[in-house]
Amino acid sequence: MKRKVDPMFQTDPLLGWILASIYWSICLFVGIQLDYLHLWLYQMRQLLQHGRFSHMKGETGVMHLVVSVLGFAVVFKSQQQLSTRYSSFGRPVCKAANWVFGLVNGVLETFIFVAIYKFGQGACLFHLGGHTFNYPPPPRFVQFISLYVGFLPLMIYLGLIHALFWAPFVFPRHLRSEAPPFHKHALLPLVSITFAMMVPVIVWDDLVIPSIIHMYADLDAAGTMNLPGPFWKATS
Repeated sequence: MKRKVDPMFQTDPLLGWILASIYWSICLFVGIQLDYLHLWLYQMRQLLQHGRFSHMKGETGVMHLVVSVLGFAVVFKSQQQLSTRYSSFGRPVCKAANWVFGLVNGVLETFIFVAIYKFGQGACLFHLGGHTFNYPPPPRFVQFISLYVGFLPLMIYLGLIHALFWAPFVFPRHLRSEAPPFHKHALLPLVSITFAMMVPVIVWDDLVIPSIIHMYADLDAAGTMNLPGPFWKATS
């Protein structure tokens, strides 16, 4: 029998979870191939055992803590604004779906984000500085510019993955009809969250704090829209 899809959903919840799982598999593959998963596990173990990364002591450790706290503050404030754009449209709460999505996507999609950022940064170093794996390294101003150029492909990816994948195929209907235009109300918070996530990566190659920030953002969004479980039974 064909599954009935409630009009409050943009797609069949089961299909949405299957597609999300395929996407997460790709993210995991990237994380393994680029050794991000190994680095994440090592850093997480250090954080749980010592309360910090073992190589971050003195002023470095303090600065990392300050940047992390500021990053969470930025994301918290940005999510408050973004959440006003979303609605559950009366969908029932599924805490398991919210937590699975938040935790799994928070970690695995971070690998893709970091890979795309570093790709943009590396392309800048190569084209502007003639940088290869051999010495000499590119000029300092090229290295500085590359830190910002890396955000360009990342922001493009963020826009495309949401518009072409998450919104039409995975997420249920969640955008309020009265929500202000995206460029006026949501663009700045999303850019702020992206910067807050990537600063620890740029400065310390830290993957744990960005993934935790990503988890929080995803948990908040999933909880606001009441993400359905894969076997939610639609009403006729």
